[in-house]
Amino acid sequence: MRVMLKAIIIVGVAYFMFTKIYVFHKSSGMMAPSIKAGDIVMGFTLDKKVKARDVVTYVNDEGENEYRVIAVEGDEIDIRDNTLYINGHAQAEEYVYNQETSAWSDGVRFPLTVGKDEVFLLADKREGAMDSRVFGCVKIDDLKAKVVTIVRKDII
Repeated sequence: MRVMLKAIIIVGVAYFMFTKIYVFHKSSGMMAPSIKAGDIVMGFTLDKKVKARDVVTYVNDEGENEYRVIAVEGDEIDIRDNTLYINGHAQAEEYVYNQETSAWSDGVRFPLTVGKDEVFLLADKREGAMDSRVFGCVKIDDLKAKVVTIVRKDII
């Protein structure tokens, strides 16, 4: 009976680890310096309760990448004069270094309001990044995982 219980626990833990924990090898560098090219990113697939500043993985036509949640349902986003505004307030983003946030000429039109069960995603390395400035708001259910830890390539 004890052996059977241990086997069930081991199978349960293995199932959880291989189906709910998501491991992704990062290579694009769109989230630099927060996540550098070559870092290993681990996410949790069950946690879809995201808030502003969370990092998530999302799959689109550009492939699988990490993005930062900038705004959630009901927030108004505006990008003008190379500055990001959320609900009318200019954002001081400590994770974006020496970069401006500009709108794409062929992207979404601003200002825009994030819809129900949606988020607005931006890369930390803004210049040339394909993010919500191009593809618009994203349904929360379409997010692959919420990033919970990063293993630096220098450590491995």
